[in-house]
Amino acid sequence: MDIDNYGDDTFGLMVPFESGFMWNHQVNSNACNIIEVEGLYIPLSILVPKASRGVLCDLFDALVRCNVKHEDNTDIWRSIDATLPFNYDNVDPPFHRLGVSTRIMNMEGTKWIIITELRTDYYRTYKMFAQNDILKEKVMFWYPNSD
Repeated sequence: MDIDNYGDDTFGLMVPFESGFMWNHQVNSNACNIIEVEGLYIPLSILVPKASRGVLCDLFDALVRCNVKHEDNTDIWRSIDATLPFNYDNVDPPFHRLGVSTRIMNMEGTKWIIITELRTDYYRTYKMFAQNDILKEKVMFWYPNSD
């Protein structure tokens, strides 16, 4: 099954586990590497309010432009983090995880995180994550690659 998540849905969370669904994502800037992961992909566009969705899309567009030029993206990430429906910590990628065929490193387009706190003002996100035990689990944050 092919699922196109181009557009609003190019940023989300990949929860690796044996699900029968394989997802791939282009990463690593102009090296154009493709990673493949088995699991559940949760596009954040379905969980954030429409106004925040537009802001996130604009911020990720700015991030892509910044990364293409190899400019500092610290301020953009700070704005992205303030708009996400959760707080998180960056973590090292695991050596082995169900649903991940190889060790996927943190690189442009993906980073491993642990969601530490949910924003209760984003009710849909709060309800979904709280019910599905995503809090405190290592997941991959997928976002647009600059190439």
